[in-house]
Amino acid sequence: MRQSTSTSSSFVDPSSLSLPSPLSEASSPQSPEVASPSTSTTLAPPRKRARTDASPEEKREARAHRNRIAAQNSRDRRKVQFTQLEEKVRALTQENEQLRAELQRERERRDGAEKERENAELKER
Repeated sequence: MRQSTSTSSSFVDPSSLSLPSPLSEASSPQSPEVASPSTSTTLAPPRKRARTDASPEEKREARAHRNRIAAQNSRDRRKVQFTQLEEKVRALTQENEQLRAELQRERERRDGAEKERENAELKER
């Protein structure tokens, strides 16, 4: 059920995507900056988003597209995290084996030292 639209693991910001507007720039009456009511010399951005003339079907398709991108980003992040965890498990397993081997060598050295001490005591008797 997985759709692989891109094989790269780069993330896409869903908010950066938009559908092309059916209206041209010339027919759009809204300007990016609007005069502030308090002063006529200061320009400020509009306080609300501009309405789109997209049909409900276009809105649904755009939302589905953004959702697919967000889902792919989520899968990519999860895959990266899983790979990092696998590497950490390998490193910790290797460290654990080294520590167990060192512990075994120390036990053998200690046991050998105890036997030598016992033998030396027995020889003195």
